[in-house]
Amino acid sequence: MTHLMGRPERLLLFDIASRRYAVREGVVAGLVECGPVRPVPGAPAAVIGLTDWRGHVMTLIDLHRILGGAPEQGRPCIMRLAAPLERTAFRIHTSLRLVEMRVAPVEAAGAERAAPGVECRFEHEGRLVCLLDPQAIVRRLSTETGERC
Repeated sequence: MTHLMGRPERLLLFDIASRRYAVREGVVAGLVECGPVRPVPGAPAAVIGLTDWRGHVMTLIDLHRILGGAPEQGRPCIMRLAAPLERTAFRIHTSLRLVEMRVAPVEAAGAERAAPGVECRFEHEGRLVCLLDPQAIVRRLSTETGERC
C-alpha cells in the first residue's frame, strides 16, 4: 500500500550494489548486531539461517542476495522486522540513514520493474530509490520453500 503524496513518511535508506533502497520505519522493530547463525538445510540461498535475539529465534534473510548484490565487507547489521513478521530479520552490510519525506512514485523501466519485493520507486536527492515491501519478500521466499519464514 503506497501512500501517494500524503503526509511525510519516515524511511530507512540504504545502498546495495550501487542501488538505493528504502523501507518504512514502521516495518522495522529494531537494528541489532549480527550474532551467531545456524544454517537451515534446504533453505533458499537468500535464507542465511536462524539467529537468536533475546531468546527469540528469527529467520535471517540476506537482502544482498535477494537484490543482486554481493555482501560488502564490514560488520553486518540485522534489521528486525515488526509484526506480523517479528520472527524474521534482514541482514545487510551497509549503513542506514533515517529520512522523513513524502513519497512520490515514478515509473521504472525494464529490469527495475521486476525487482523482487519492490512496492514502488521514487526519487530522493537525484537518485532513484526502490521502496521495499518486506511482506512481499518473505511471501516470495515462503512460496519457494513451501514454509513460513
